[in-house]
Amino acid sequence: MKKTMKIFAAMMSVSMMFSAMPAIASATPFYPNMQRALEEFGEGAVVVNVAYSSNDKDAATYFVLDKNGNMARFTEVETIVSVKFRNGYTADDVELPEGTSIKYEDYSNYPDAAIRQLEHLRADGIDLSPGYYLHYKYFDDKKTALAAIKASPAIEQINIATVIEKYPWPGVSDIAVNTKMSAEDFIALYPELDLTVSDTKSNGYSYVLDLADAVSPRMKEPGKAYEAMVRLAESGTEYKFNVGLAEWEVGDAIDTFGHSEVCAPGDANCNGTVDVADAVAVLQYMTNSEKYPLTAQGIINADIDGEEGLTGGDAKAIQMIDAWIWDE
Repeated sequence: MKKTMKIFAAMMSVSMMFSAMPAIASATPFYPNMQRALEEFGEGAVVVNVAYSSNDKDAATYFVLDKNGNMARFTEVETIVSVKFRNGYTADDVELPEGTSIKYEDYSNYPDAAIRQLEHLRADGIDLSPGYYLHYKYFDDKKTALAAIKASPAIEQINIATVIEKYPWPGVSDIAVNTKMSAEDFIALYPELDLTVSDTKSNGYSYVLDLADAVSPRMKEPGKAYEAMVRLAESGTEYKFNVGLAEWEVGDAIDTFGHSEVCAPGDANCNGTVDVADAVAVLQYMTNSEKYPLTAQGIINADIDGEEGLTGGDAKAIQMIDAWIWDE
């Protein structure tokens, strides 16, 4: 795990400067464990920006700022997928894309640093015990492999754990903005940041603005800068922190935690079993979703036929699971 996470970290740092970063505030959805991170980070802590790696559009880096000007970044560094087979099935029964595989993983053989990370995750309620895990080489393979696992009759349960790591961040020195507003008018909206137009260019953005003093506790008035950054995040303006290239490894993380999502393919009503009642629930939902709603997790569980969204094919597949005749 340690080697993989270092690779992820390196690729994230290289692409961070140029990846699209929509502005978000604390009201924007993010992993539930990020809420815990905000509560622990400091008074008034909010997510003021998020970056997505150009290599993995699902992996995000959250920039968090508190009222005292302290800033940190929380980065999703790895997705770990474990699977549980139905009775009588093995990894050989799962048809996966080339370059991906399901292997038995015994974490007791991992390096000490990786073991410590696993202990952090377990403390956060994520049990990564020895078992069968998905392995993939490239970012694009992850999505196709996940779809194949969910559509396989061999799989009873999928546990997707997202590893999040916290890193210190010294501050932000400039901001790239994409807007029809002139730089002068934009600057006038946030006088607390003491912005000036930079000679730097950034692809896809209207202009880059320098901060006379980086957003950090060292600012003359960090409280006012905090208020300005929150206003900017809540404005809906597309912007990104031009943070440059960072050199860091997994060992530099000051905290590791995670978020876990469990999917039971076919369990539309989320009662722990897959039977004809789940097929009925899907058909009722398709007929009248307001009268026969499914939970968000139920919708995820039921979408197993390979077609996006709930269809009659999902109901048919669920019935075939119940009859033990489901075959890809």
